[in-house]
Amino acid sequence: MPCERVTMRTGTVTLLFTDLVGSSELIQRLGDDAADRVRRRYFRLLRGSVQRCGGDEIKSLGDGLMVVFPSAVDAVSCAVAMQQSLHNHNSEHEDEGLHLRVGLHAGEPVQEGGDFFGQSVVIAKRICDGAEGGQIVASELVHDIVGSRGDFEWKELGWIALKGVATPVSCCELAWSPGPAGFSPVPLRGPRRSPSPVRRGQGPERSARIWSPASPRLQAAVAAAVTLALVVAGIIAVDSKLTTQSLPEELTWVEVNPSTASLGGPGNQRINRLLSSNEGFIAVGEDDSSGRPDAAVWTSEDGEAWTRRAPDTLAEPGGQGMLGVASGDPGLVAVGYRGHGGTLDAAVWTSEDGREWTPVEGDHDLEGARNEVMNRVARTKFGLVAVGYQGLGGDRDAAAWVSDDGFDWYRAKVPEEPGDHETQEMRGIAASGENLVAVGEVGLAGNYDAAAWFSKDGTRWQRRAQLPGVFGGPGEQIMTSLVASEAGFVAVGWDEVRSDLDAQVWTSEDGMDWSRLSYNEAVFGGDGDQLLWGVELSAGTFIAVGRDDSGGGSDAAVWTSEDGLEWVRTPSEEGVFGGDRAQEMKFVAAVGRRLVGAGWDQEDAAIWWADLPRR
Repeated sequence: MPCERVTMRTGTVTLLFTDLVGSSELIQRLGDDAADRVRRRYFRLLRGSVQRCGGDEIKSLGDGLMVVFPSAVDAVSCAVAMQQSLHNHNSEHEDEGLHLRVGLHAGEPVQEGGDFFGQSVVIAKRICDGAEGGQIVASELVHDIVGSRGDFEWKELGWIALKGVATPVSCCELAWSPGPAGFSPVPLRGPRRSPSPVRRGQGPERSARIWSPASPRLQAAVAAAVTLALVVAGIIAVDSKLTTQSLPEELTWVEVNPSTASLGGPGNQRINRLLSSNEGFIAVGEDDSSGRPDAAVWTSEDGEAWTRRAPDTLAEPGGQGMLGVASGDPGLVAVGYRGHGGTLDAAVWTSEDGREWTPVEGDHDLEGARNEVMNRVARTKFGLVAVGYQGLGGDRDAAAWVSDDGFDWYRAKVPEEPGDHETQEMRGIAASGENLVAVGEVGLAGNYDAAAWFSKDGTRWQRRAQLPGVFGGPGEQIMTSLVASEAGFVAVGWDEVRSDLDAQVWTSEDGMDWSRLSYNEAVFGGDGDQLLWGVELSAGTFIAVGRDDSGGGSDAAVWTSEDGLEWVRTPSEEGVFGGDRAQEMKFVAAVGRRLVGAGWDQEDAAIWWADLPRR
């Protein structure tokens, strides 16, 4: 029986349409492949603006996006931030030089099957079509909803006839300031200007092409991450821009005292994974204060004050630990391992709110005669997908599991390739559109090569060819984590160079074909080992975390990149990332302006936090 499509009213929303101007000329100048890479960079950063402002991308329209906002102020802020970031990018990449036009309108469209329909959608799209590169044009309705909030500067355009719309629409142009190099995009500020009056009752004055002689054409193009001011019901929440040049100098990291944040105690406590949500942060890991490892969960609203959750209910005979966490249909799903009968079983816990956790029992696909461990879990369009390994001793096989709801799991097919080695292990997973990618390693004891697997639905996986110079080489190469972006995938790990391990990064546009970045000792190397354990995309900047042994001990360490290709090492502060204690940062996440890294410091779970700078 076919599924019934649900049609519903949405309430009043603000619709934002964008269109890149100059794509045809770009293709003629650069060719299809190069132009497509440029467009991907543009879209990645446009989507960063959308994410920062709380918009929902509905679909991509070739050279543009359709985005819906519950707040008109947020939509207008997003439009300004897009233009500002495009301008900054164009000033540094004159050979790319795409421009952006933006159209906004508010209304109550009909929602069906994840898409939006109705006259308000048509009007917003036609307003965008009629704008010029560098313009932000909004209907008078959007102007009226925003009112005096945000200190925006408006210019009246009058009544405009739009194609396919019976009645002309009164429109305004929203002015914006490009800002100097390194400027963090925010709504237009400065001395308060009174908006130009928007008069009602005037007849059509302009054609569908929207242009004002008094408003010069403003350049636009995509840039690095953006920061915007979001004003919602009088409450201001600000995100700030990250760049690889400013971040190392301006981020000040603070380590949370474990004794005051429920992170320490008898025995060892370790955080293996960190998740951000609207409510704050959730960290999962292990605690062996009972003499055996027990699963452990900590939560925080702000990244500074942490609470240990349900330690008694997570303690079980045989030992267990949480290695990954993701949002899921039950609310939250954590994965890891559970000791049972002398072996390890894959383990899953669920929680509605992050406070109370319940282990999933009685699922035979989580148990077996061999060790089975789930290292990571991700929520995808195909459901929840977990990756890890199964096997005994050094003989491990890559393994994956799939679940629709977090309670019932079944094993995916991960075929062994001809000539497979003793060890195949999946350590990280990420999803982008239709593509699922897992990374890890394959090899014989003591000689591992990085490896990547690919799947279209999570139920069947195929390992990519072990290309020398990409995945393999002399010594050990291991991928530990990856993140998906508009431009593709970025994976991190390490590579053995001259008898020690150095941080390493791999990139792929589609998860199928991979490249390994050229070795840069000044960024990734040094005395001792440098290991990358986790990578995240926050505020449009890639942030990788791990450890650095160059100071004579293990210190937590952070690297950043604007595009996944050029990386900068965050300077280490001895009192924060150093000292006589062994530290390791396993993952990083952000909520608003608060950036949090998690791992361990000597024998205690550890949290570091930094606020993204205001400009």
